[in-house]
Amino acid sequence: MLERGWLQLIGPAVYLAFIALMIVVDYVSPIEFRSPARYGILVPYLVLFFGALLLMGLPMFRLDRGFWLVTVASSVLLLGSAGVAMVKGEGRAATDSRRVEHGVIEHLGIGGADEA
Repeated sequence: MLERGWLQLIGPAVYLAFIALMIVVDYVSPIEFRSPARYGILVPYLVLFFGALLLMGLPMFRLDRGFWLVTVASSVLLLGSAGVAMVKGEGRAATDSRRVEHGVIEHLGIGGADEA
C-alpha cells in the first residue's frame, strides 16, 4: 500500500518542486533564462515540468486507459502549441519593461525624437 501511495504522490511532488522553482525565477527574483538560454536554470525547469507530466500520467495507465489517453492527448497538445509558439517567436517573457514600453511608444508614434 505504501508503494502504491508513493507512486501516486511522486508526480504532484515533482510538480510542486517545479512550481517552487517557477515562483523563484519568475517572481521572487526574476531571472531571464529562456532567451538567451541559461541552461543551469532552463534544464532543471524543463526536467521538473515534463517529469511531473510524465509522473502524473503514468499511474493513469494502470487505473484507466481512457483517462491515460486524455492525459497523453493533452500533453501532446501542450507540446504542439509550445512548438508552434516557439516557431512564431511568441510566448517569450518580456522582463525588460523599458524595451516593451519603447516598442509600444514607437508603435503608437508618440514621444521620442520625432516631437522635438
